[in-house]
Amino acid sequence: MSRFALPLLFALSLSACNKTETPQPAAPAEPAAAAPAAPAAPAAPAAGQALPVPDELARKAQDVADKATALTDTEAPALTPAQYEQLLLGLASCKVTDTGHIDGACPALKEFDQARRAKTALKDLAGMMGPLGKKHIGHESAAVRVKAAQLMGSMFGADAGTQQVILEAIAKEAEPAVLRAMIEVVGSKGKSNPEVGKMLLAQADHPSPVVRKAALNWLTTSFNQGLPGGVEKLIAKIEGDPDPDVKRFACEYAGKLADDKLLKVYDKLTANAKDAKLYSACMQGLAQMWVSFPFFENANQKAYELTLKRLAAKPRSQDLPPWILMDNFKHLGQDSDKVKAWKAKATWYKQEKLLAVLQQVIEDPQANWMARNGGIESLLGLGAPKATFEAMLTKCGDKCDTNIKRKLTEAVAKAK
Repeated sequence: MSRFALPLLFALSLSACNKTETPQPAAPAEPAAAAPAAPAAPAAPAAGQALPVPDELARKAQDVADKATALTDTEAPALTPAQYEQLLLGLASCKVTDTGHIDGACPALKEFDQARRAKTALKDLAGMMGPLGKKHIGHESAAVRVKAAQLMGSMFGADAGTQQVILEAIAKEAEPAVLRAMIEVVGSKGKSNPEVGKMLLAQADHPSPVVRKAALNWLTTSFNQGLPGGVEKLIAKIEGDPDPDVKRFACEYAGKLADDKLLKVYDKLTANAKDAKLYSACMQGLAQMWVSFPFFENANQKAYELTLKRLAAKPRSQDLPPWILMDNFKHLGQDSDKVKAWKAKATWYKQEKLLAVLQQVIEDPQANWMARNGGIESLLGLGAPKATFEAMLTKCGDKCDTNIKRKLTEAVAKAK
């Protein structure tokens, strides 16, 4: 079960249990993270310019949406175990994809999904179909094994018996799609179960990038924060994984752990934008160490100082600073208990310094116009006065970029 799906699925299960026989609208899918956000997430993406989501995290969000849709049909009876098993075994005709999923075009998978209704879906969420999954976790068909593993998951987490079965199955498994599904079932137990922790560290070095990312996905969560060797493994993947996408994934999400050991690699990989995609991912990871929206649990002073240093760096370019990061800072202007609690412990945070560097980016014509617009969004969210935007609009002049001029004009109208 995905870390991003858990809160929503729990809410869905409670909601469905209280439904009448009148079908209700489907619950909305949880945004994909920040992600993570996701699994997220699932770290939820910032408002405005949403964070791009890796394929497997987007699929997790879609899985949640599918379950939400299933929960709206309360009239259909739950599948019997025999019916469910027949549908499960029918998946033997399906193939698994290179991205680690059962082929969505497979007729048997469509039949499986269509047959599942509210009461059956709730049994899945509660792990009541786990015994069926255990029975077929060693089936000769990879697609059946994928679904069997998924049936062993639960929003309440994998129990000790399930963890043992999955660990034994992983030791024999060679198909990346199946390994990915198995890791999803027990990945949250890496810190509480040393054997699961060892498995995650080992699978982070698997030949398949699908499997490596599945393991790294869990190593970057609060469930496994403090897992011995976890941060070190993430650093190794950031610096040396052979797949660029895996490197970016690790760099973007490792920052959620807010571990000081990450600062050295973030310092190195955000010093320039020669590898623009990796630079952008690492800047997002660096910011997560202190701007950890939506929970604001992280408050790393060194990460804050390095972030401001990087935002102030010149010459700026279309890649530096990354546009995708620039509107994230607006969340620190929220009038919420979480932000107030964050500011109480982040006594080193000086909003005027952040405002100043954001304004520098906005006024720099060398910076990407989307980065500049994101900076304007952050200034608004942080409560910059109307006079600030009026002054920037005047300074922008007749030759001002059309996008920036329009955004500043809107900001003048919104600001107080």
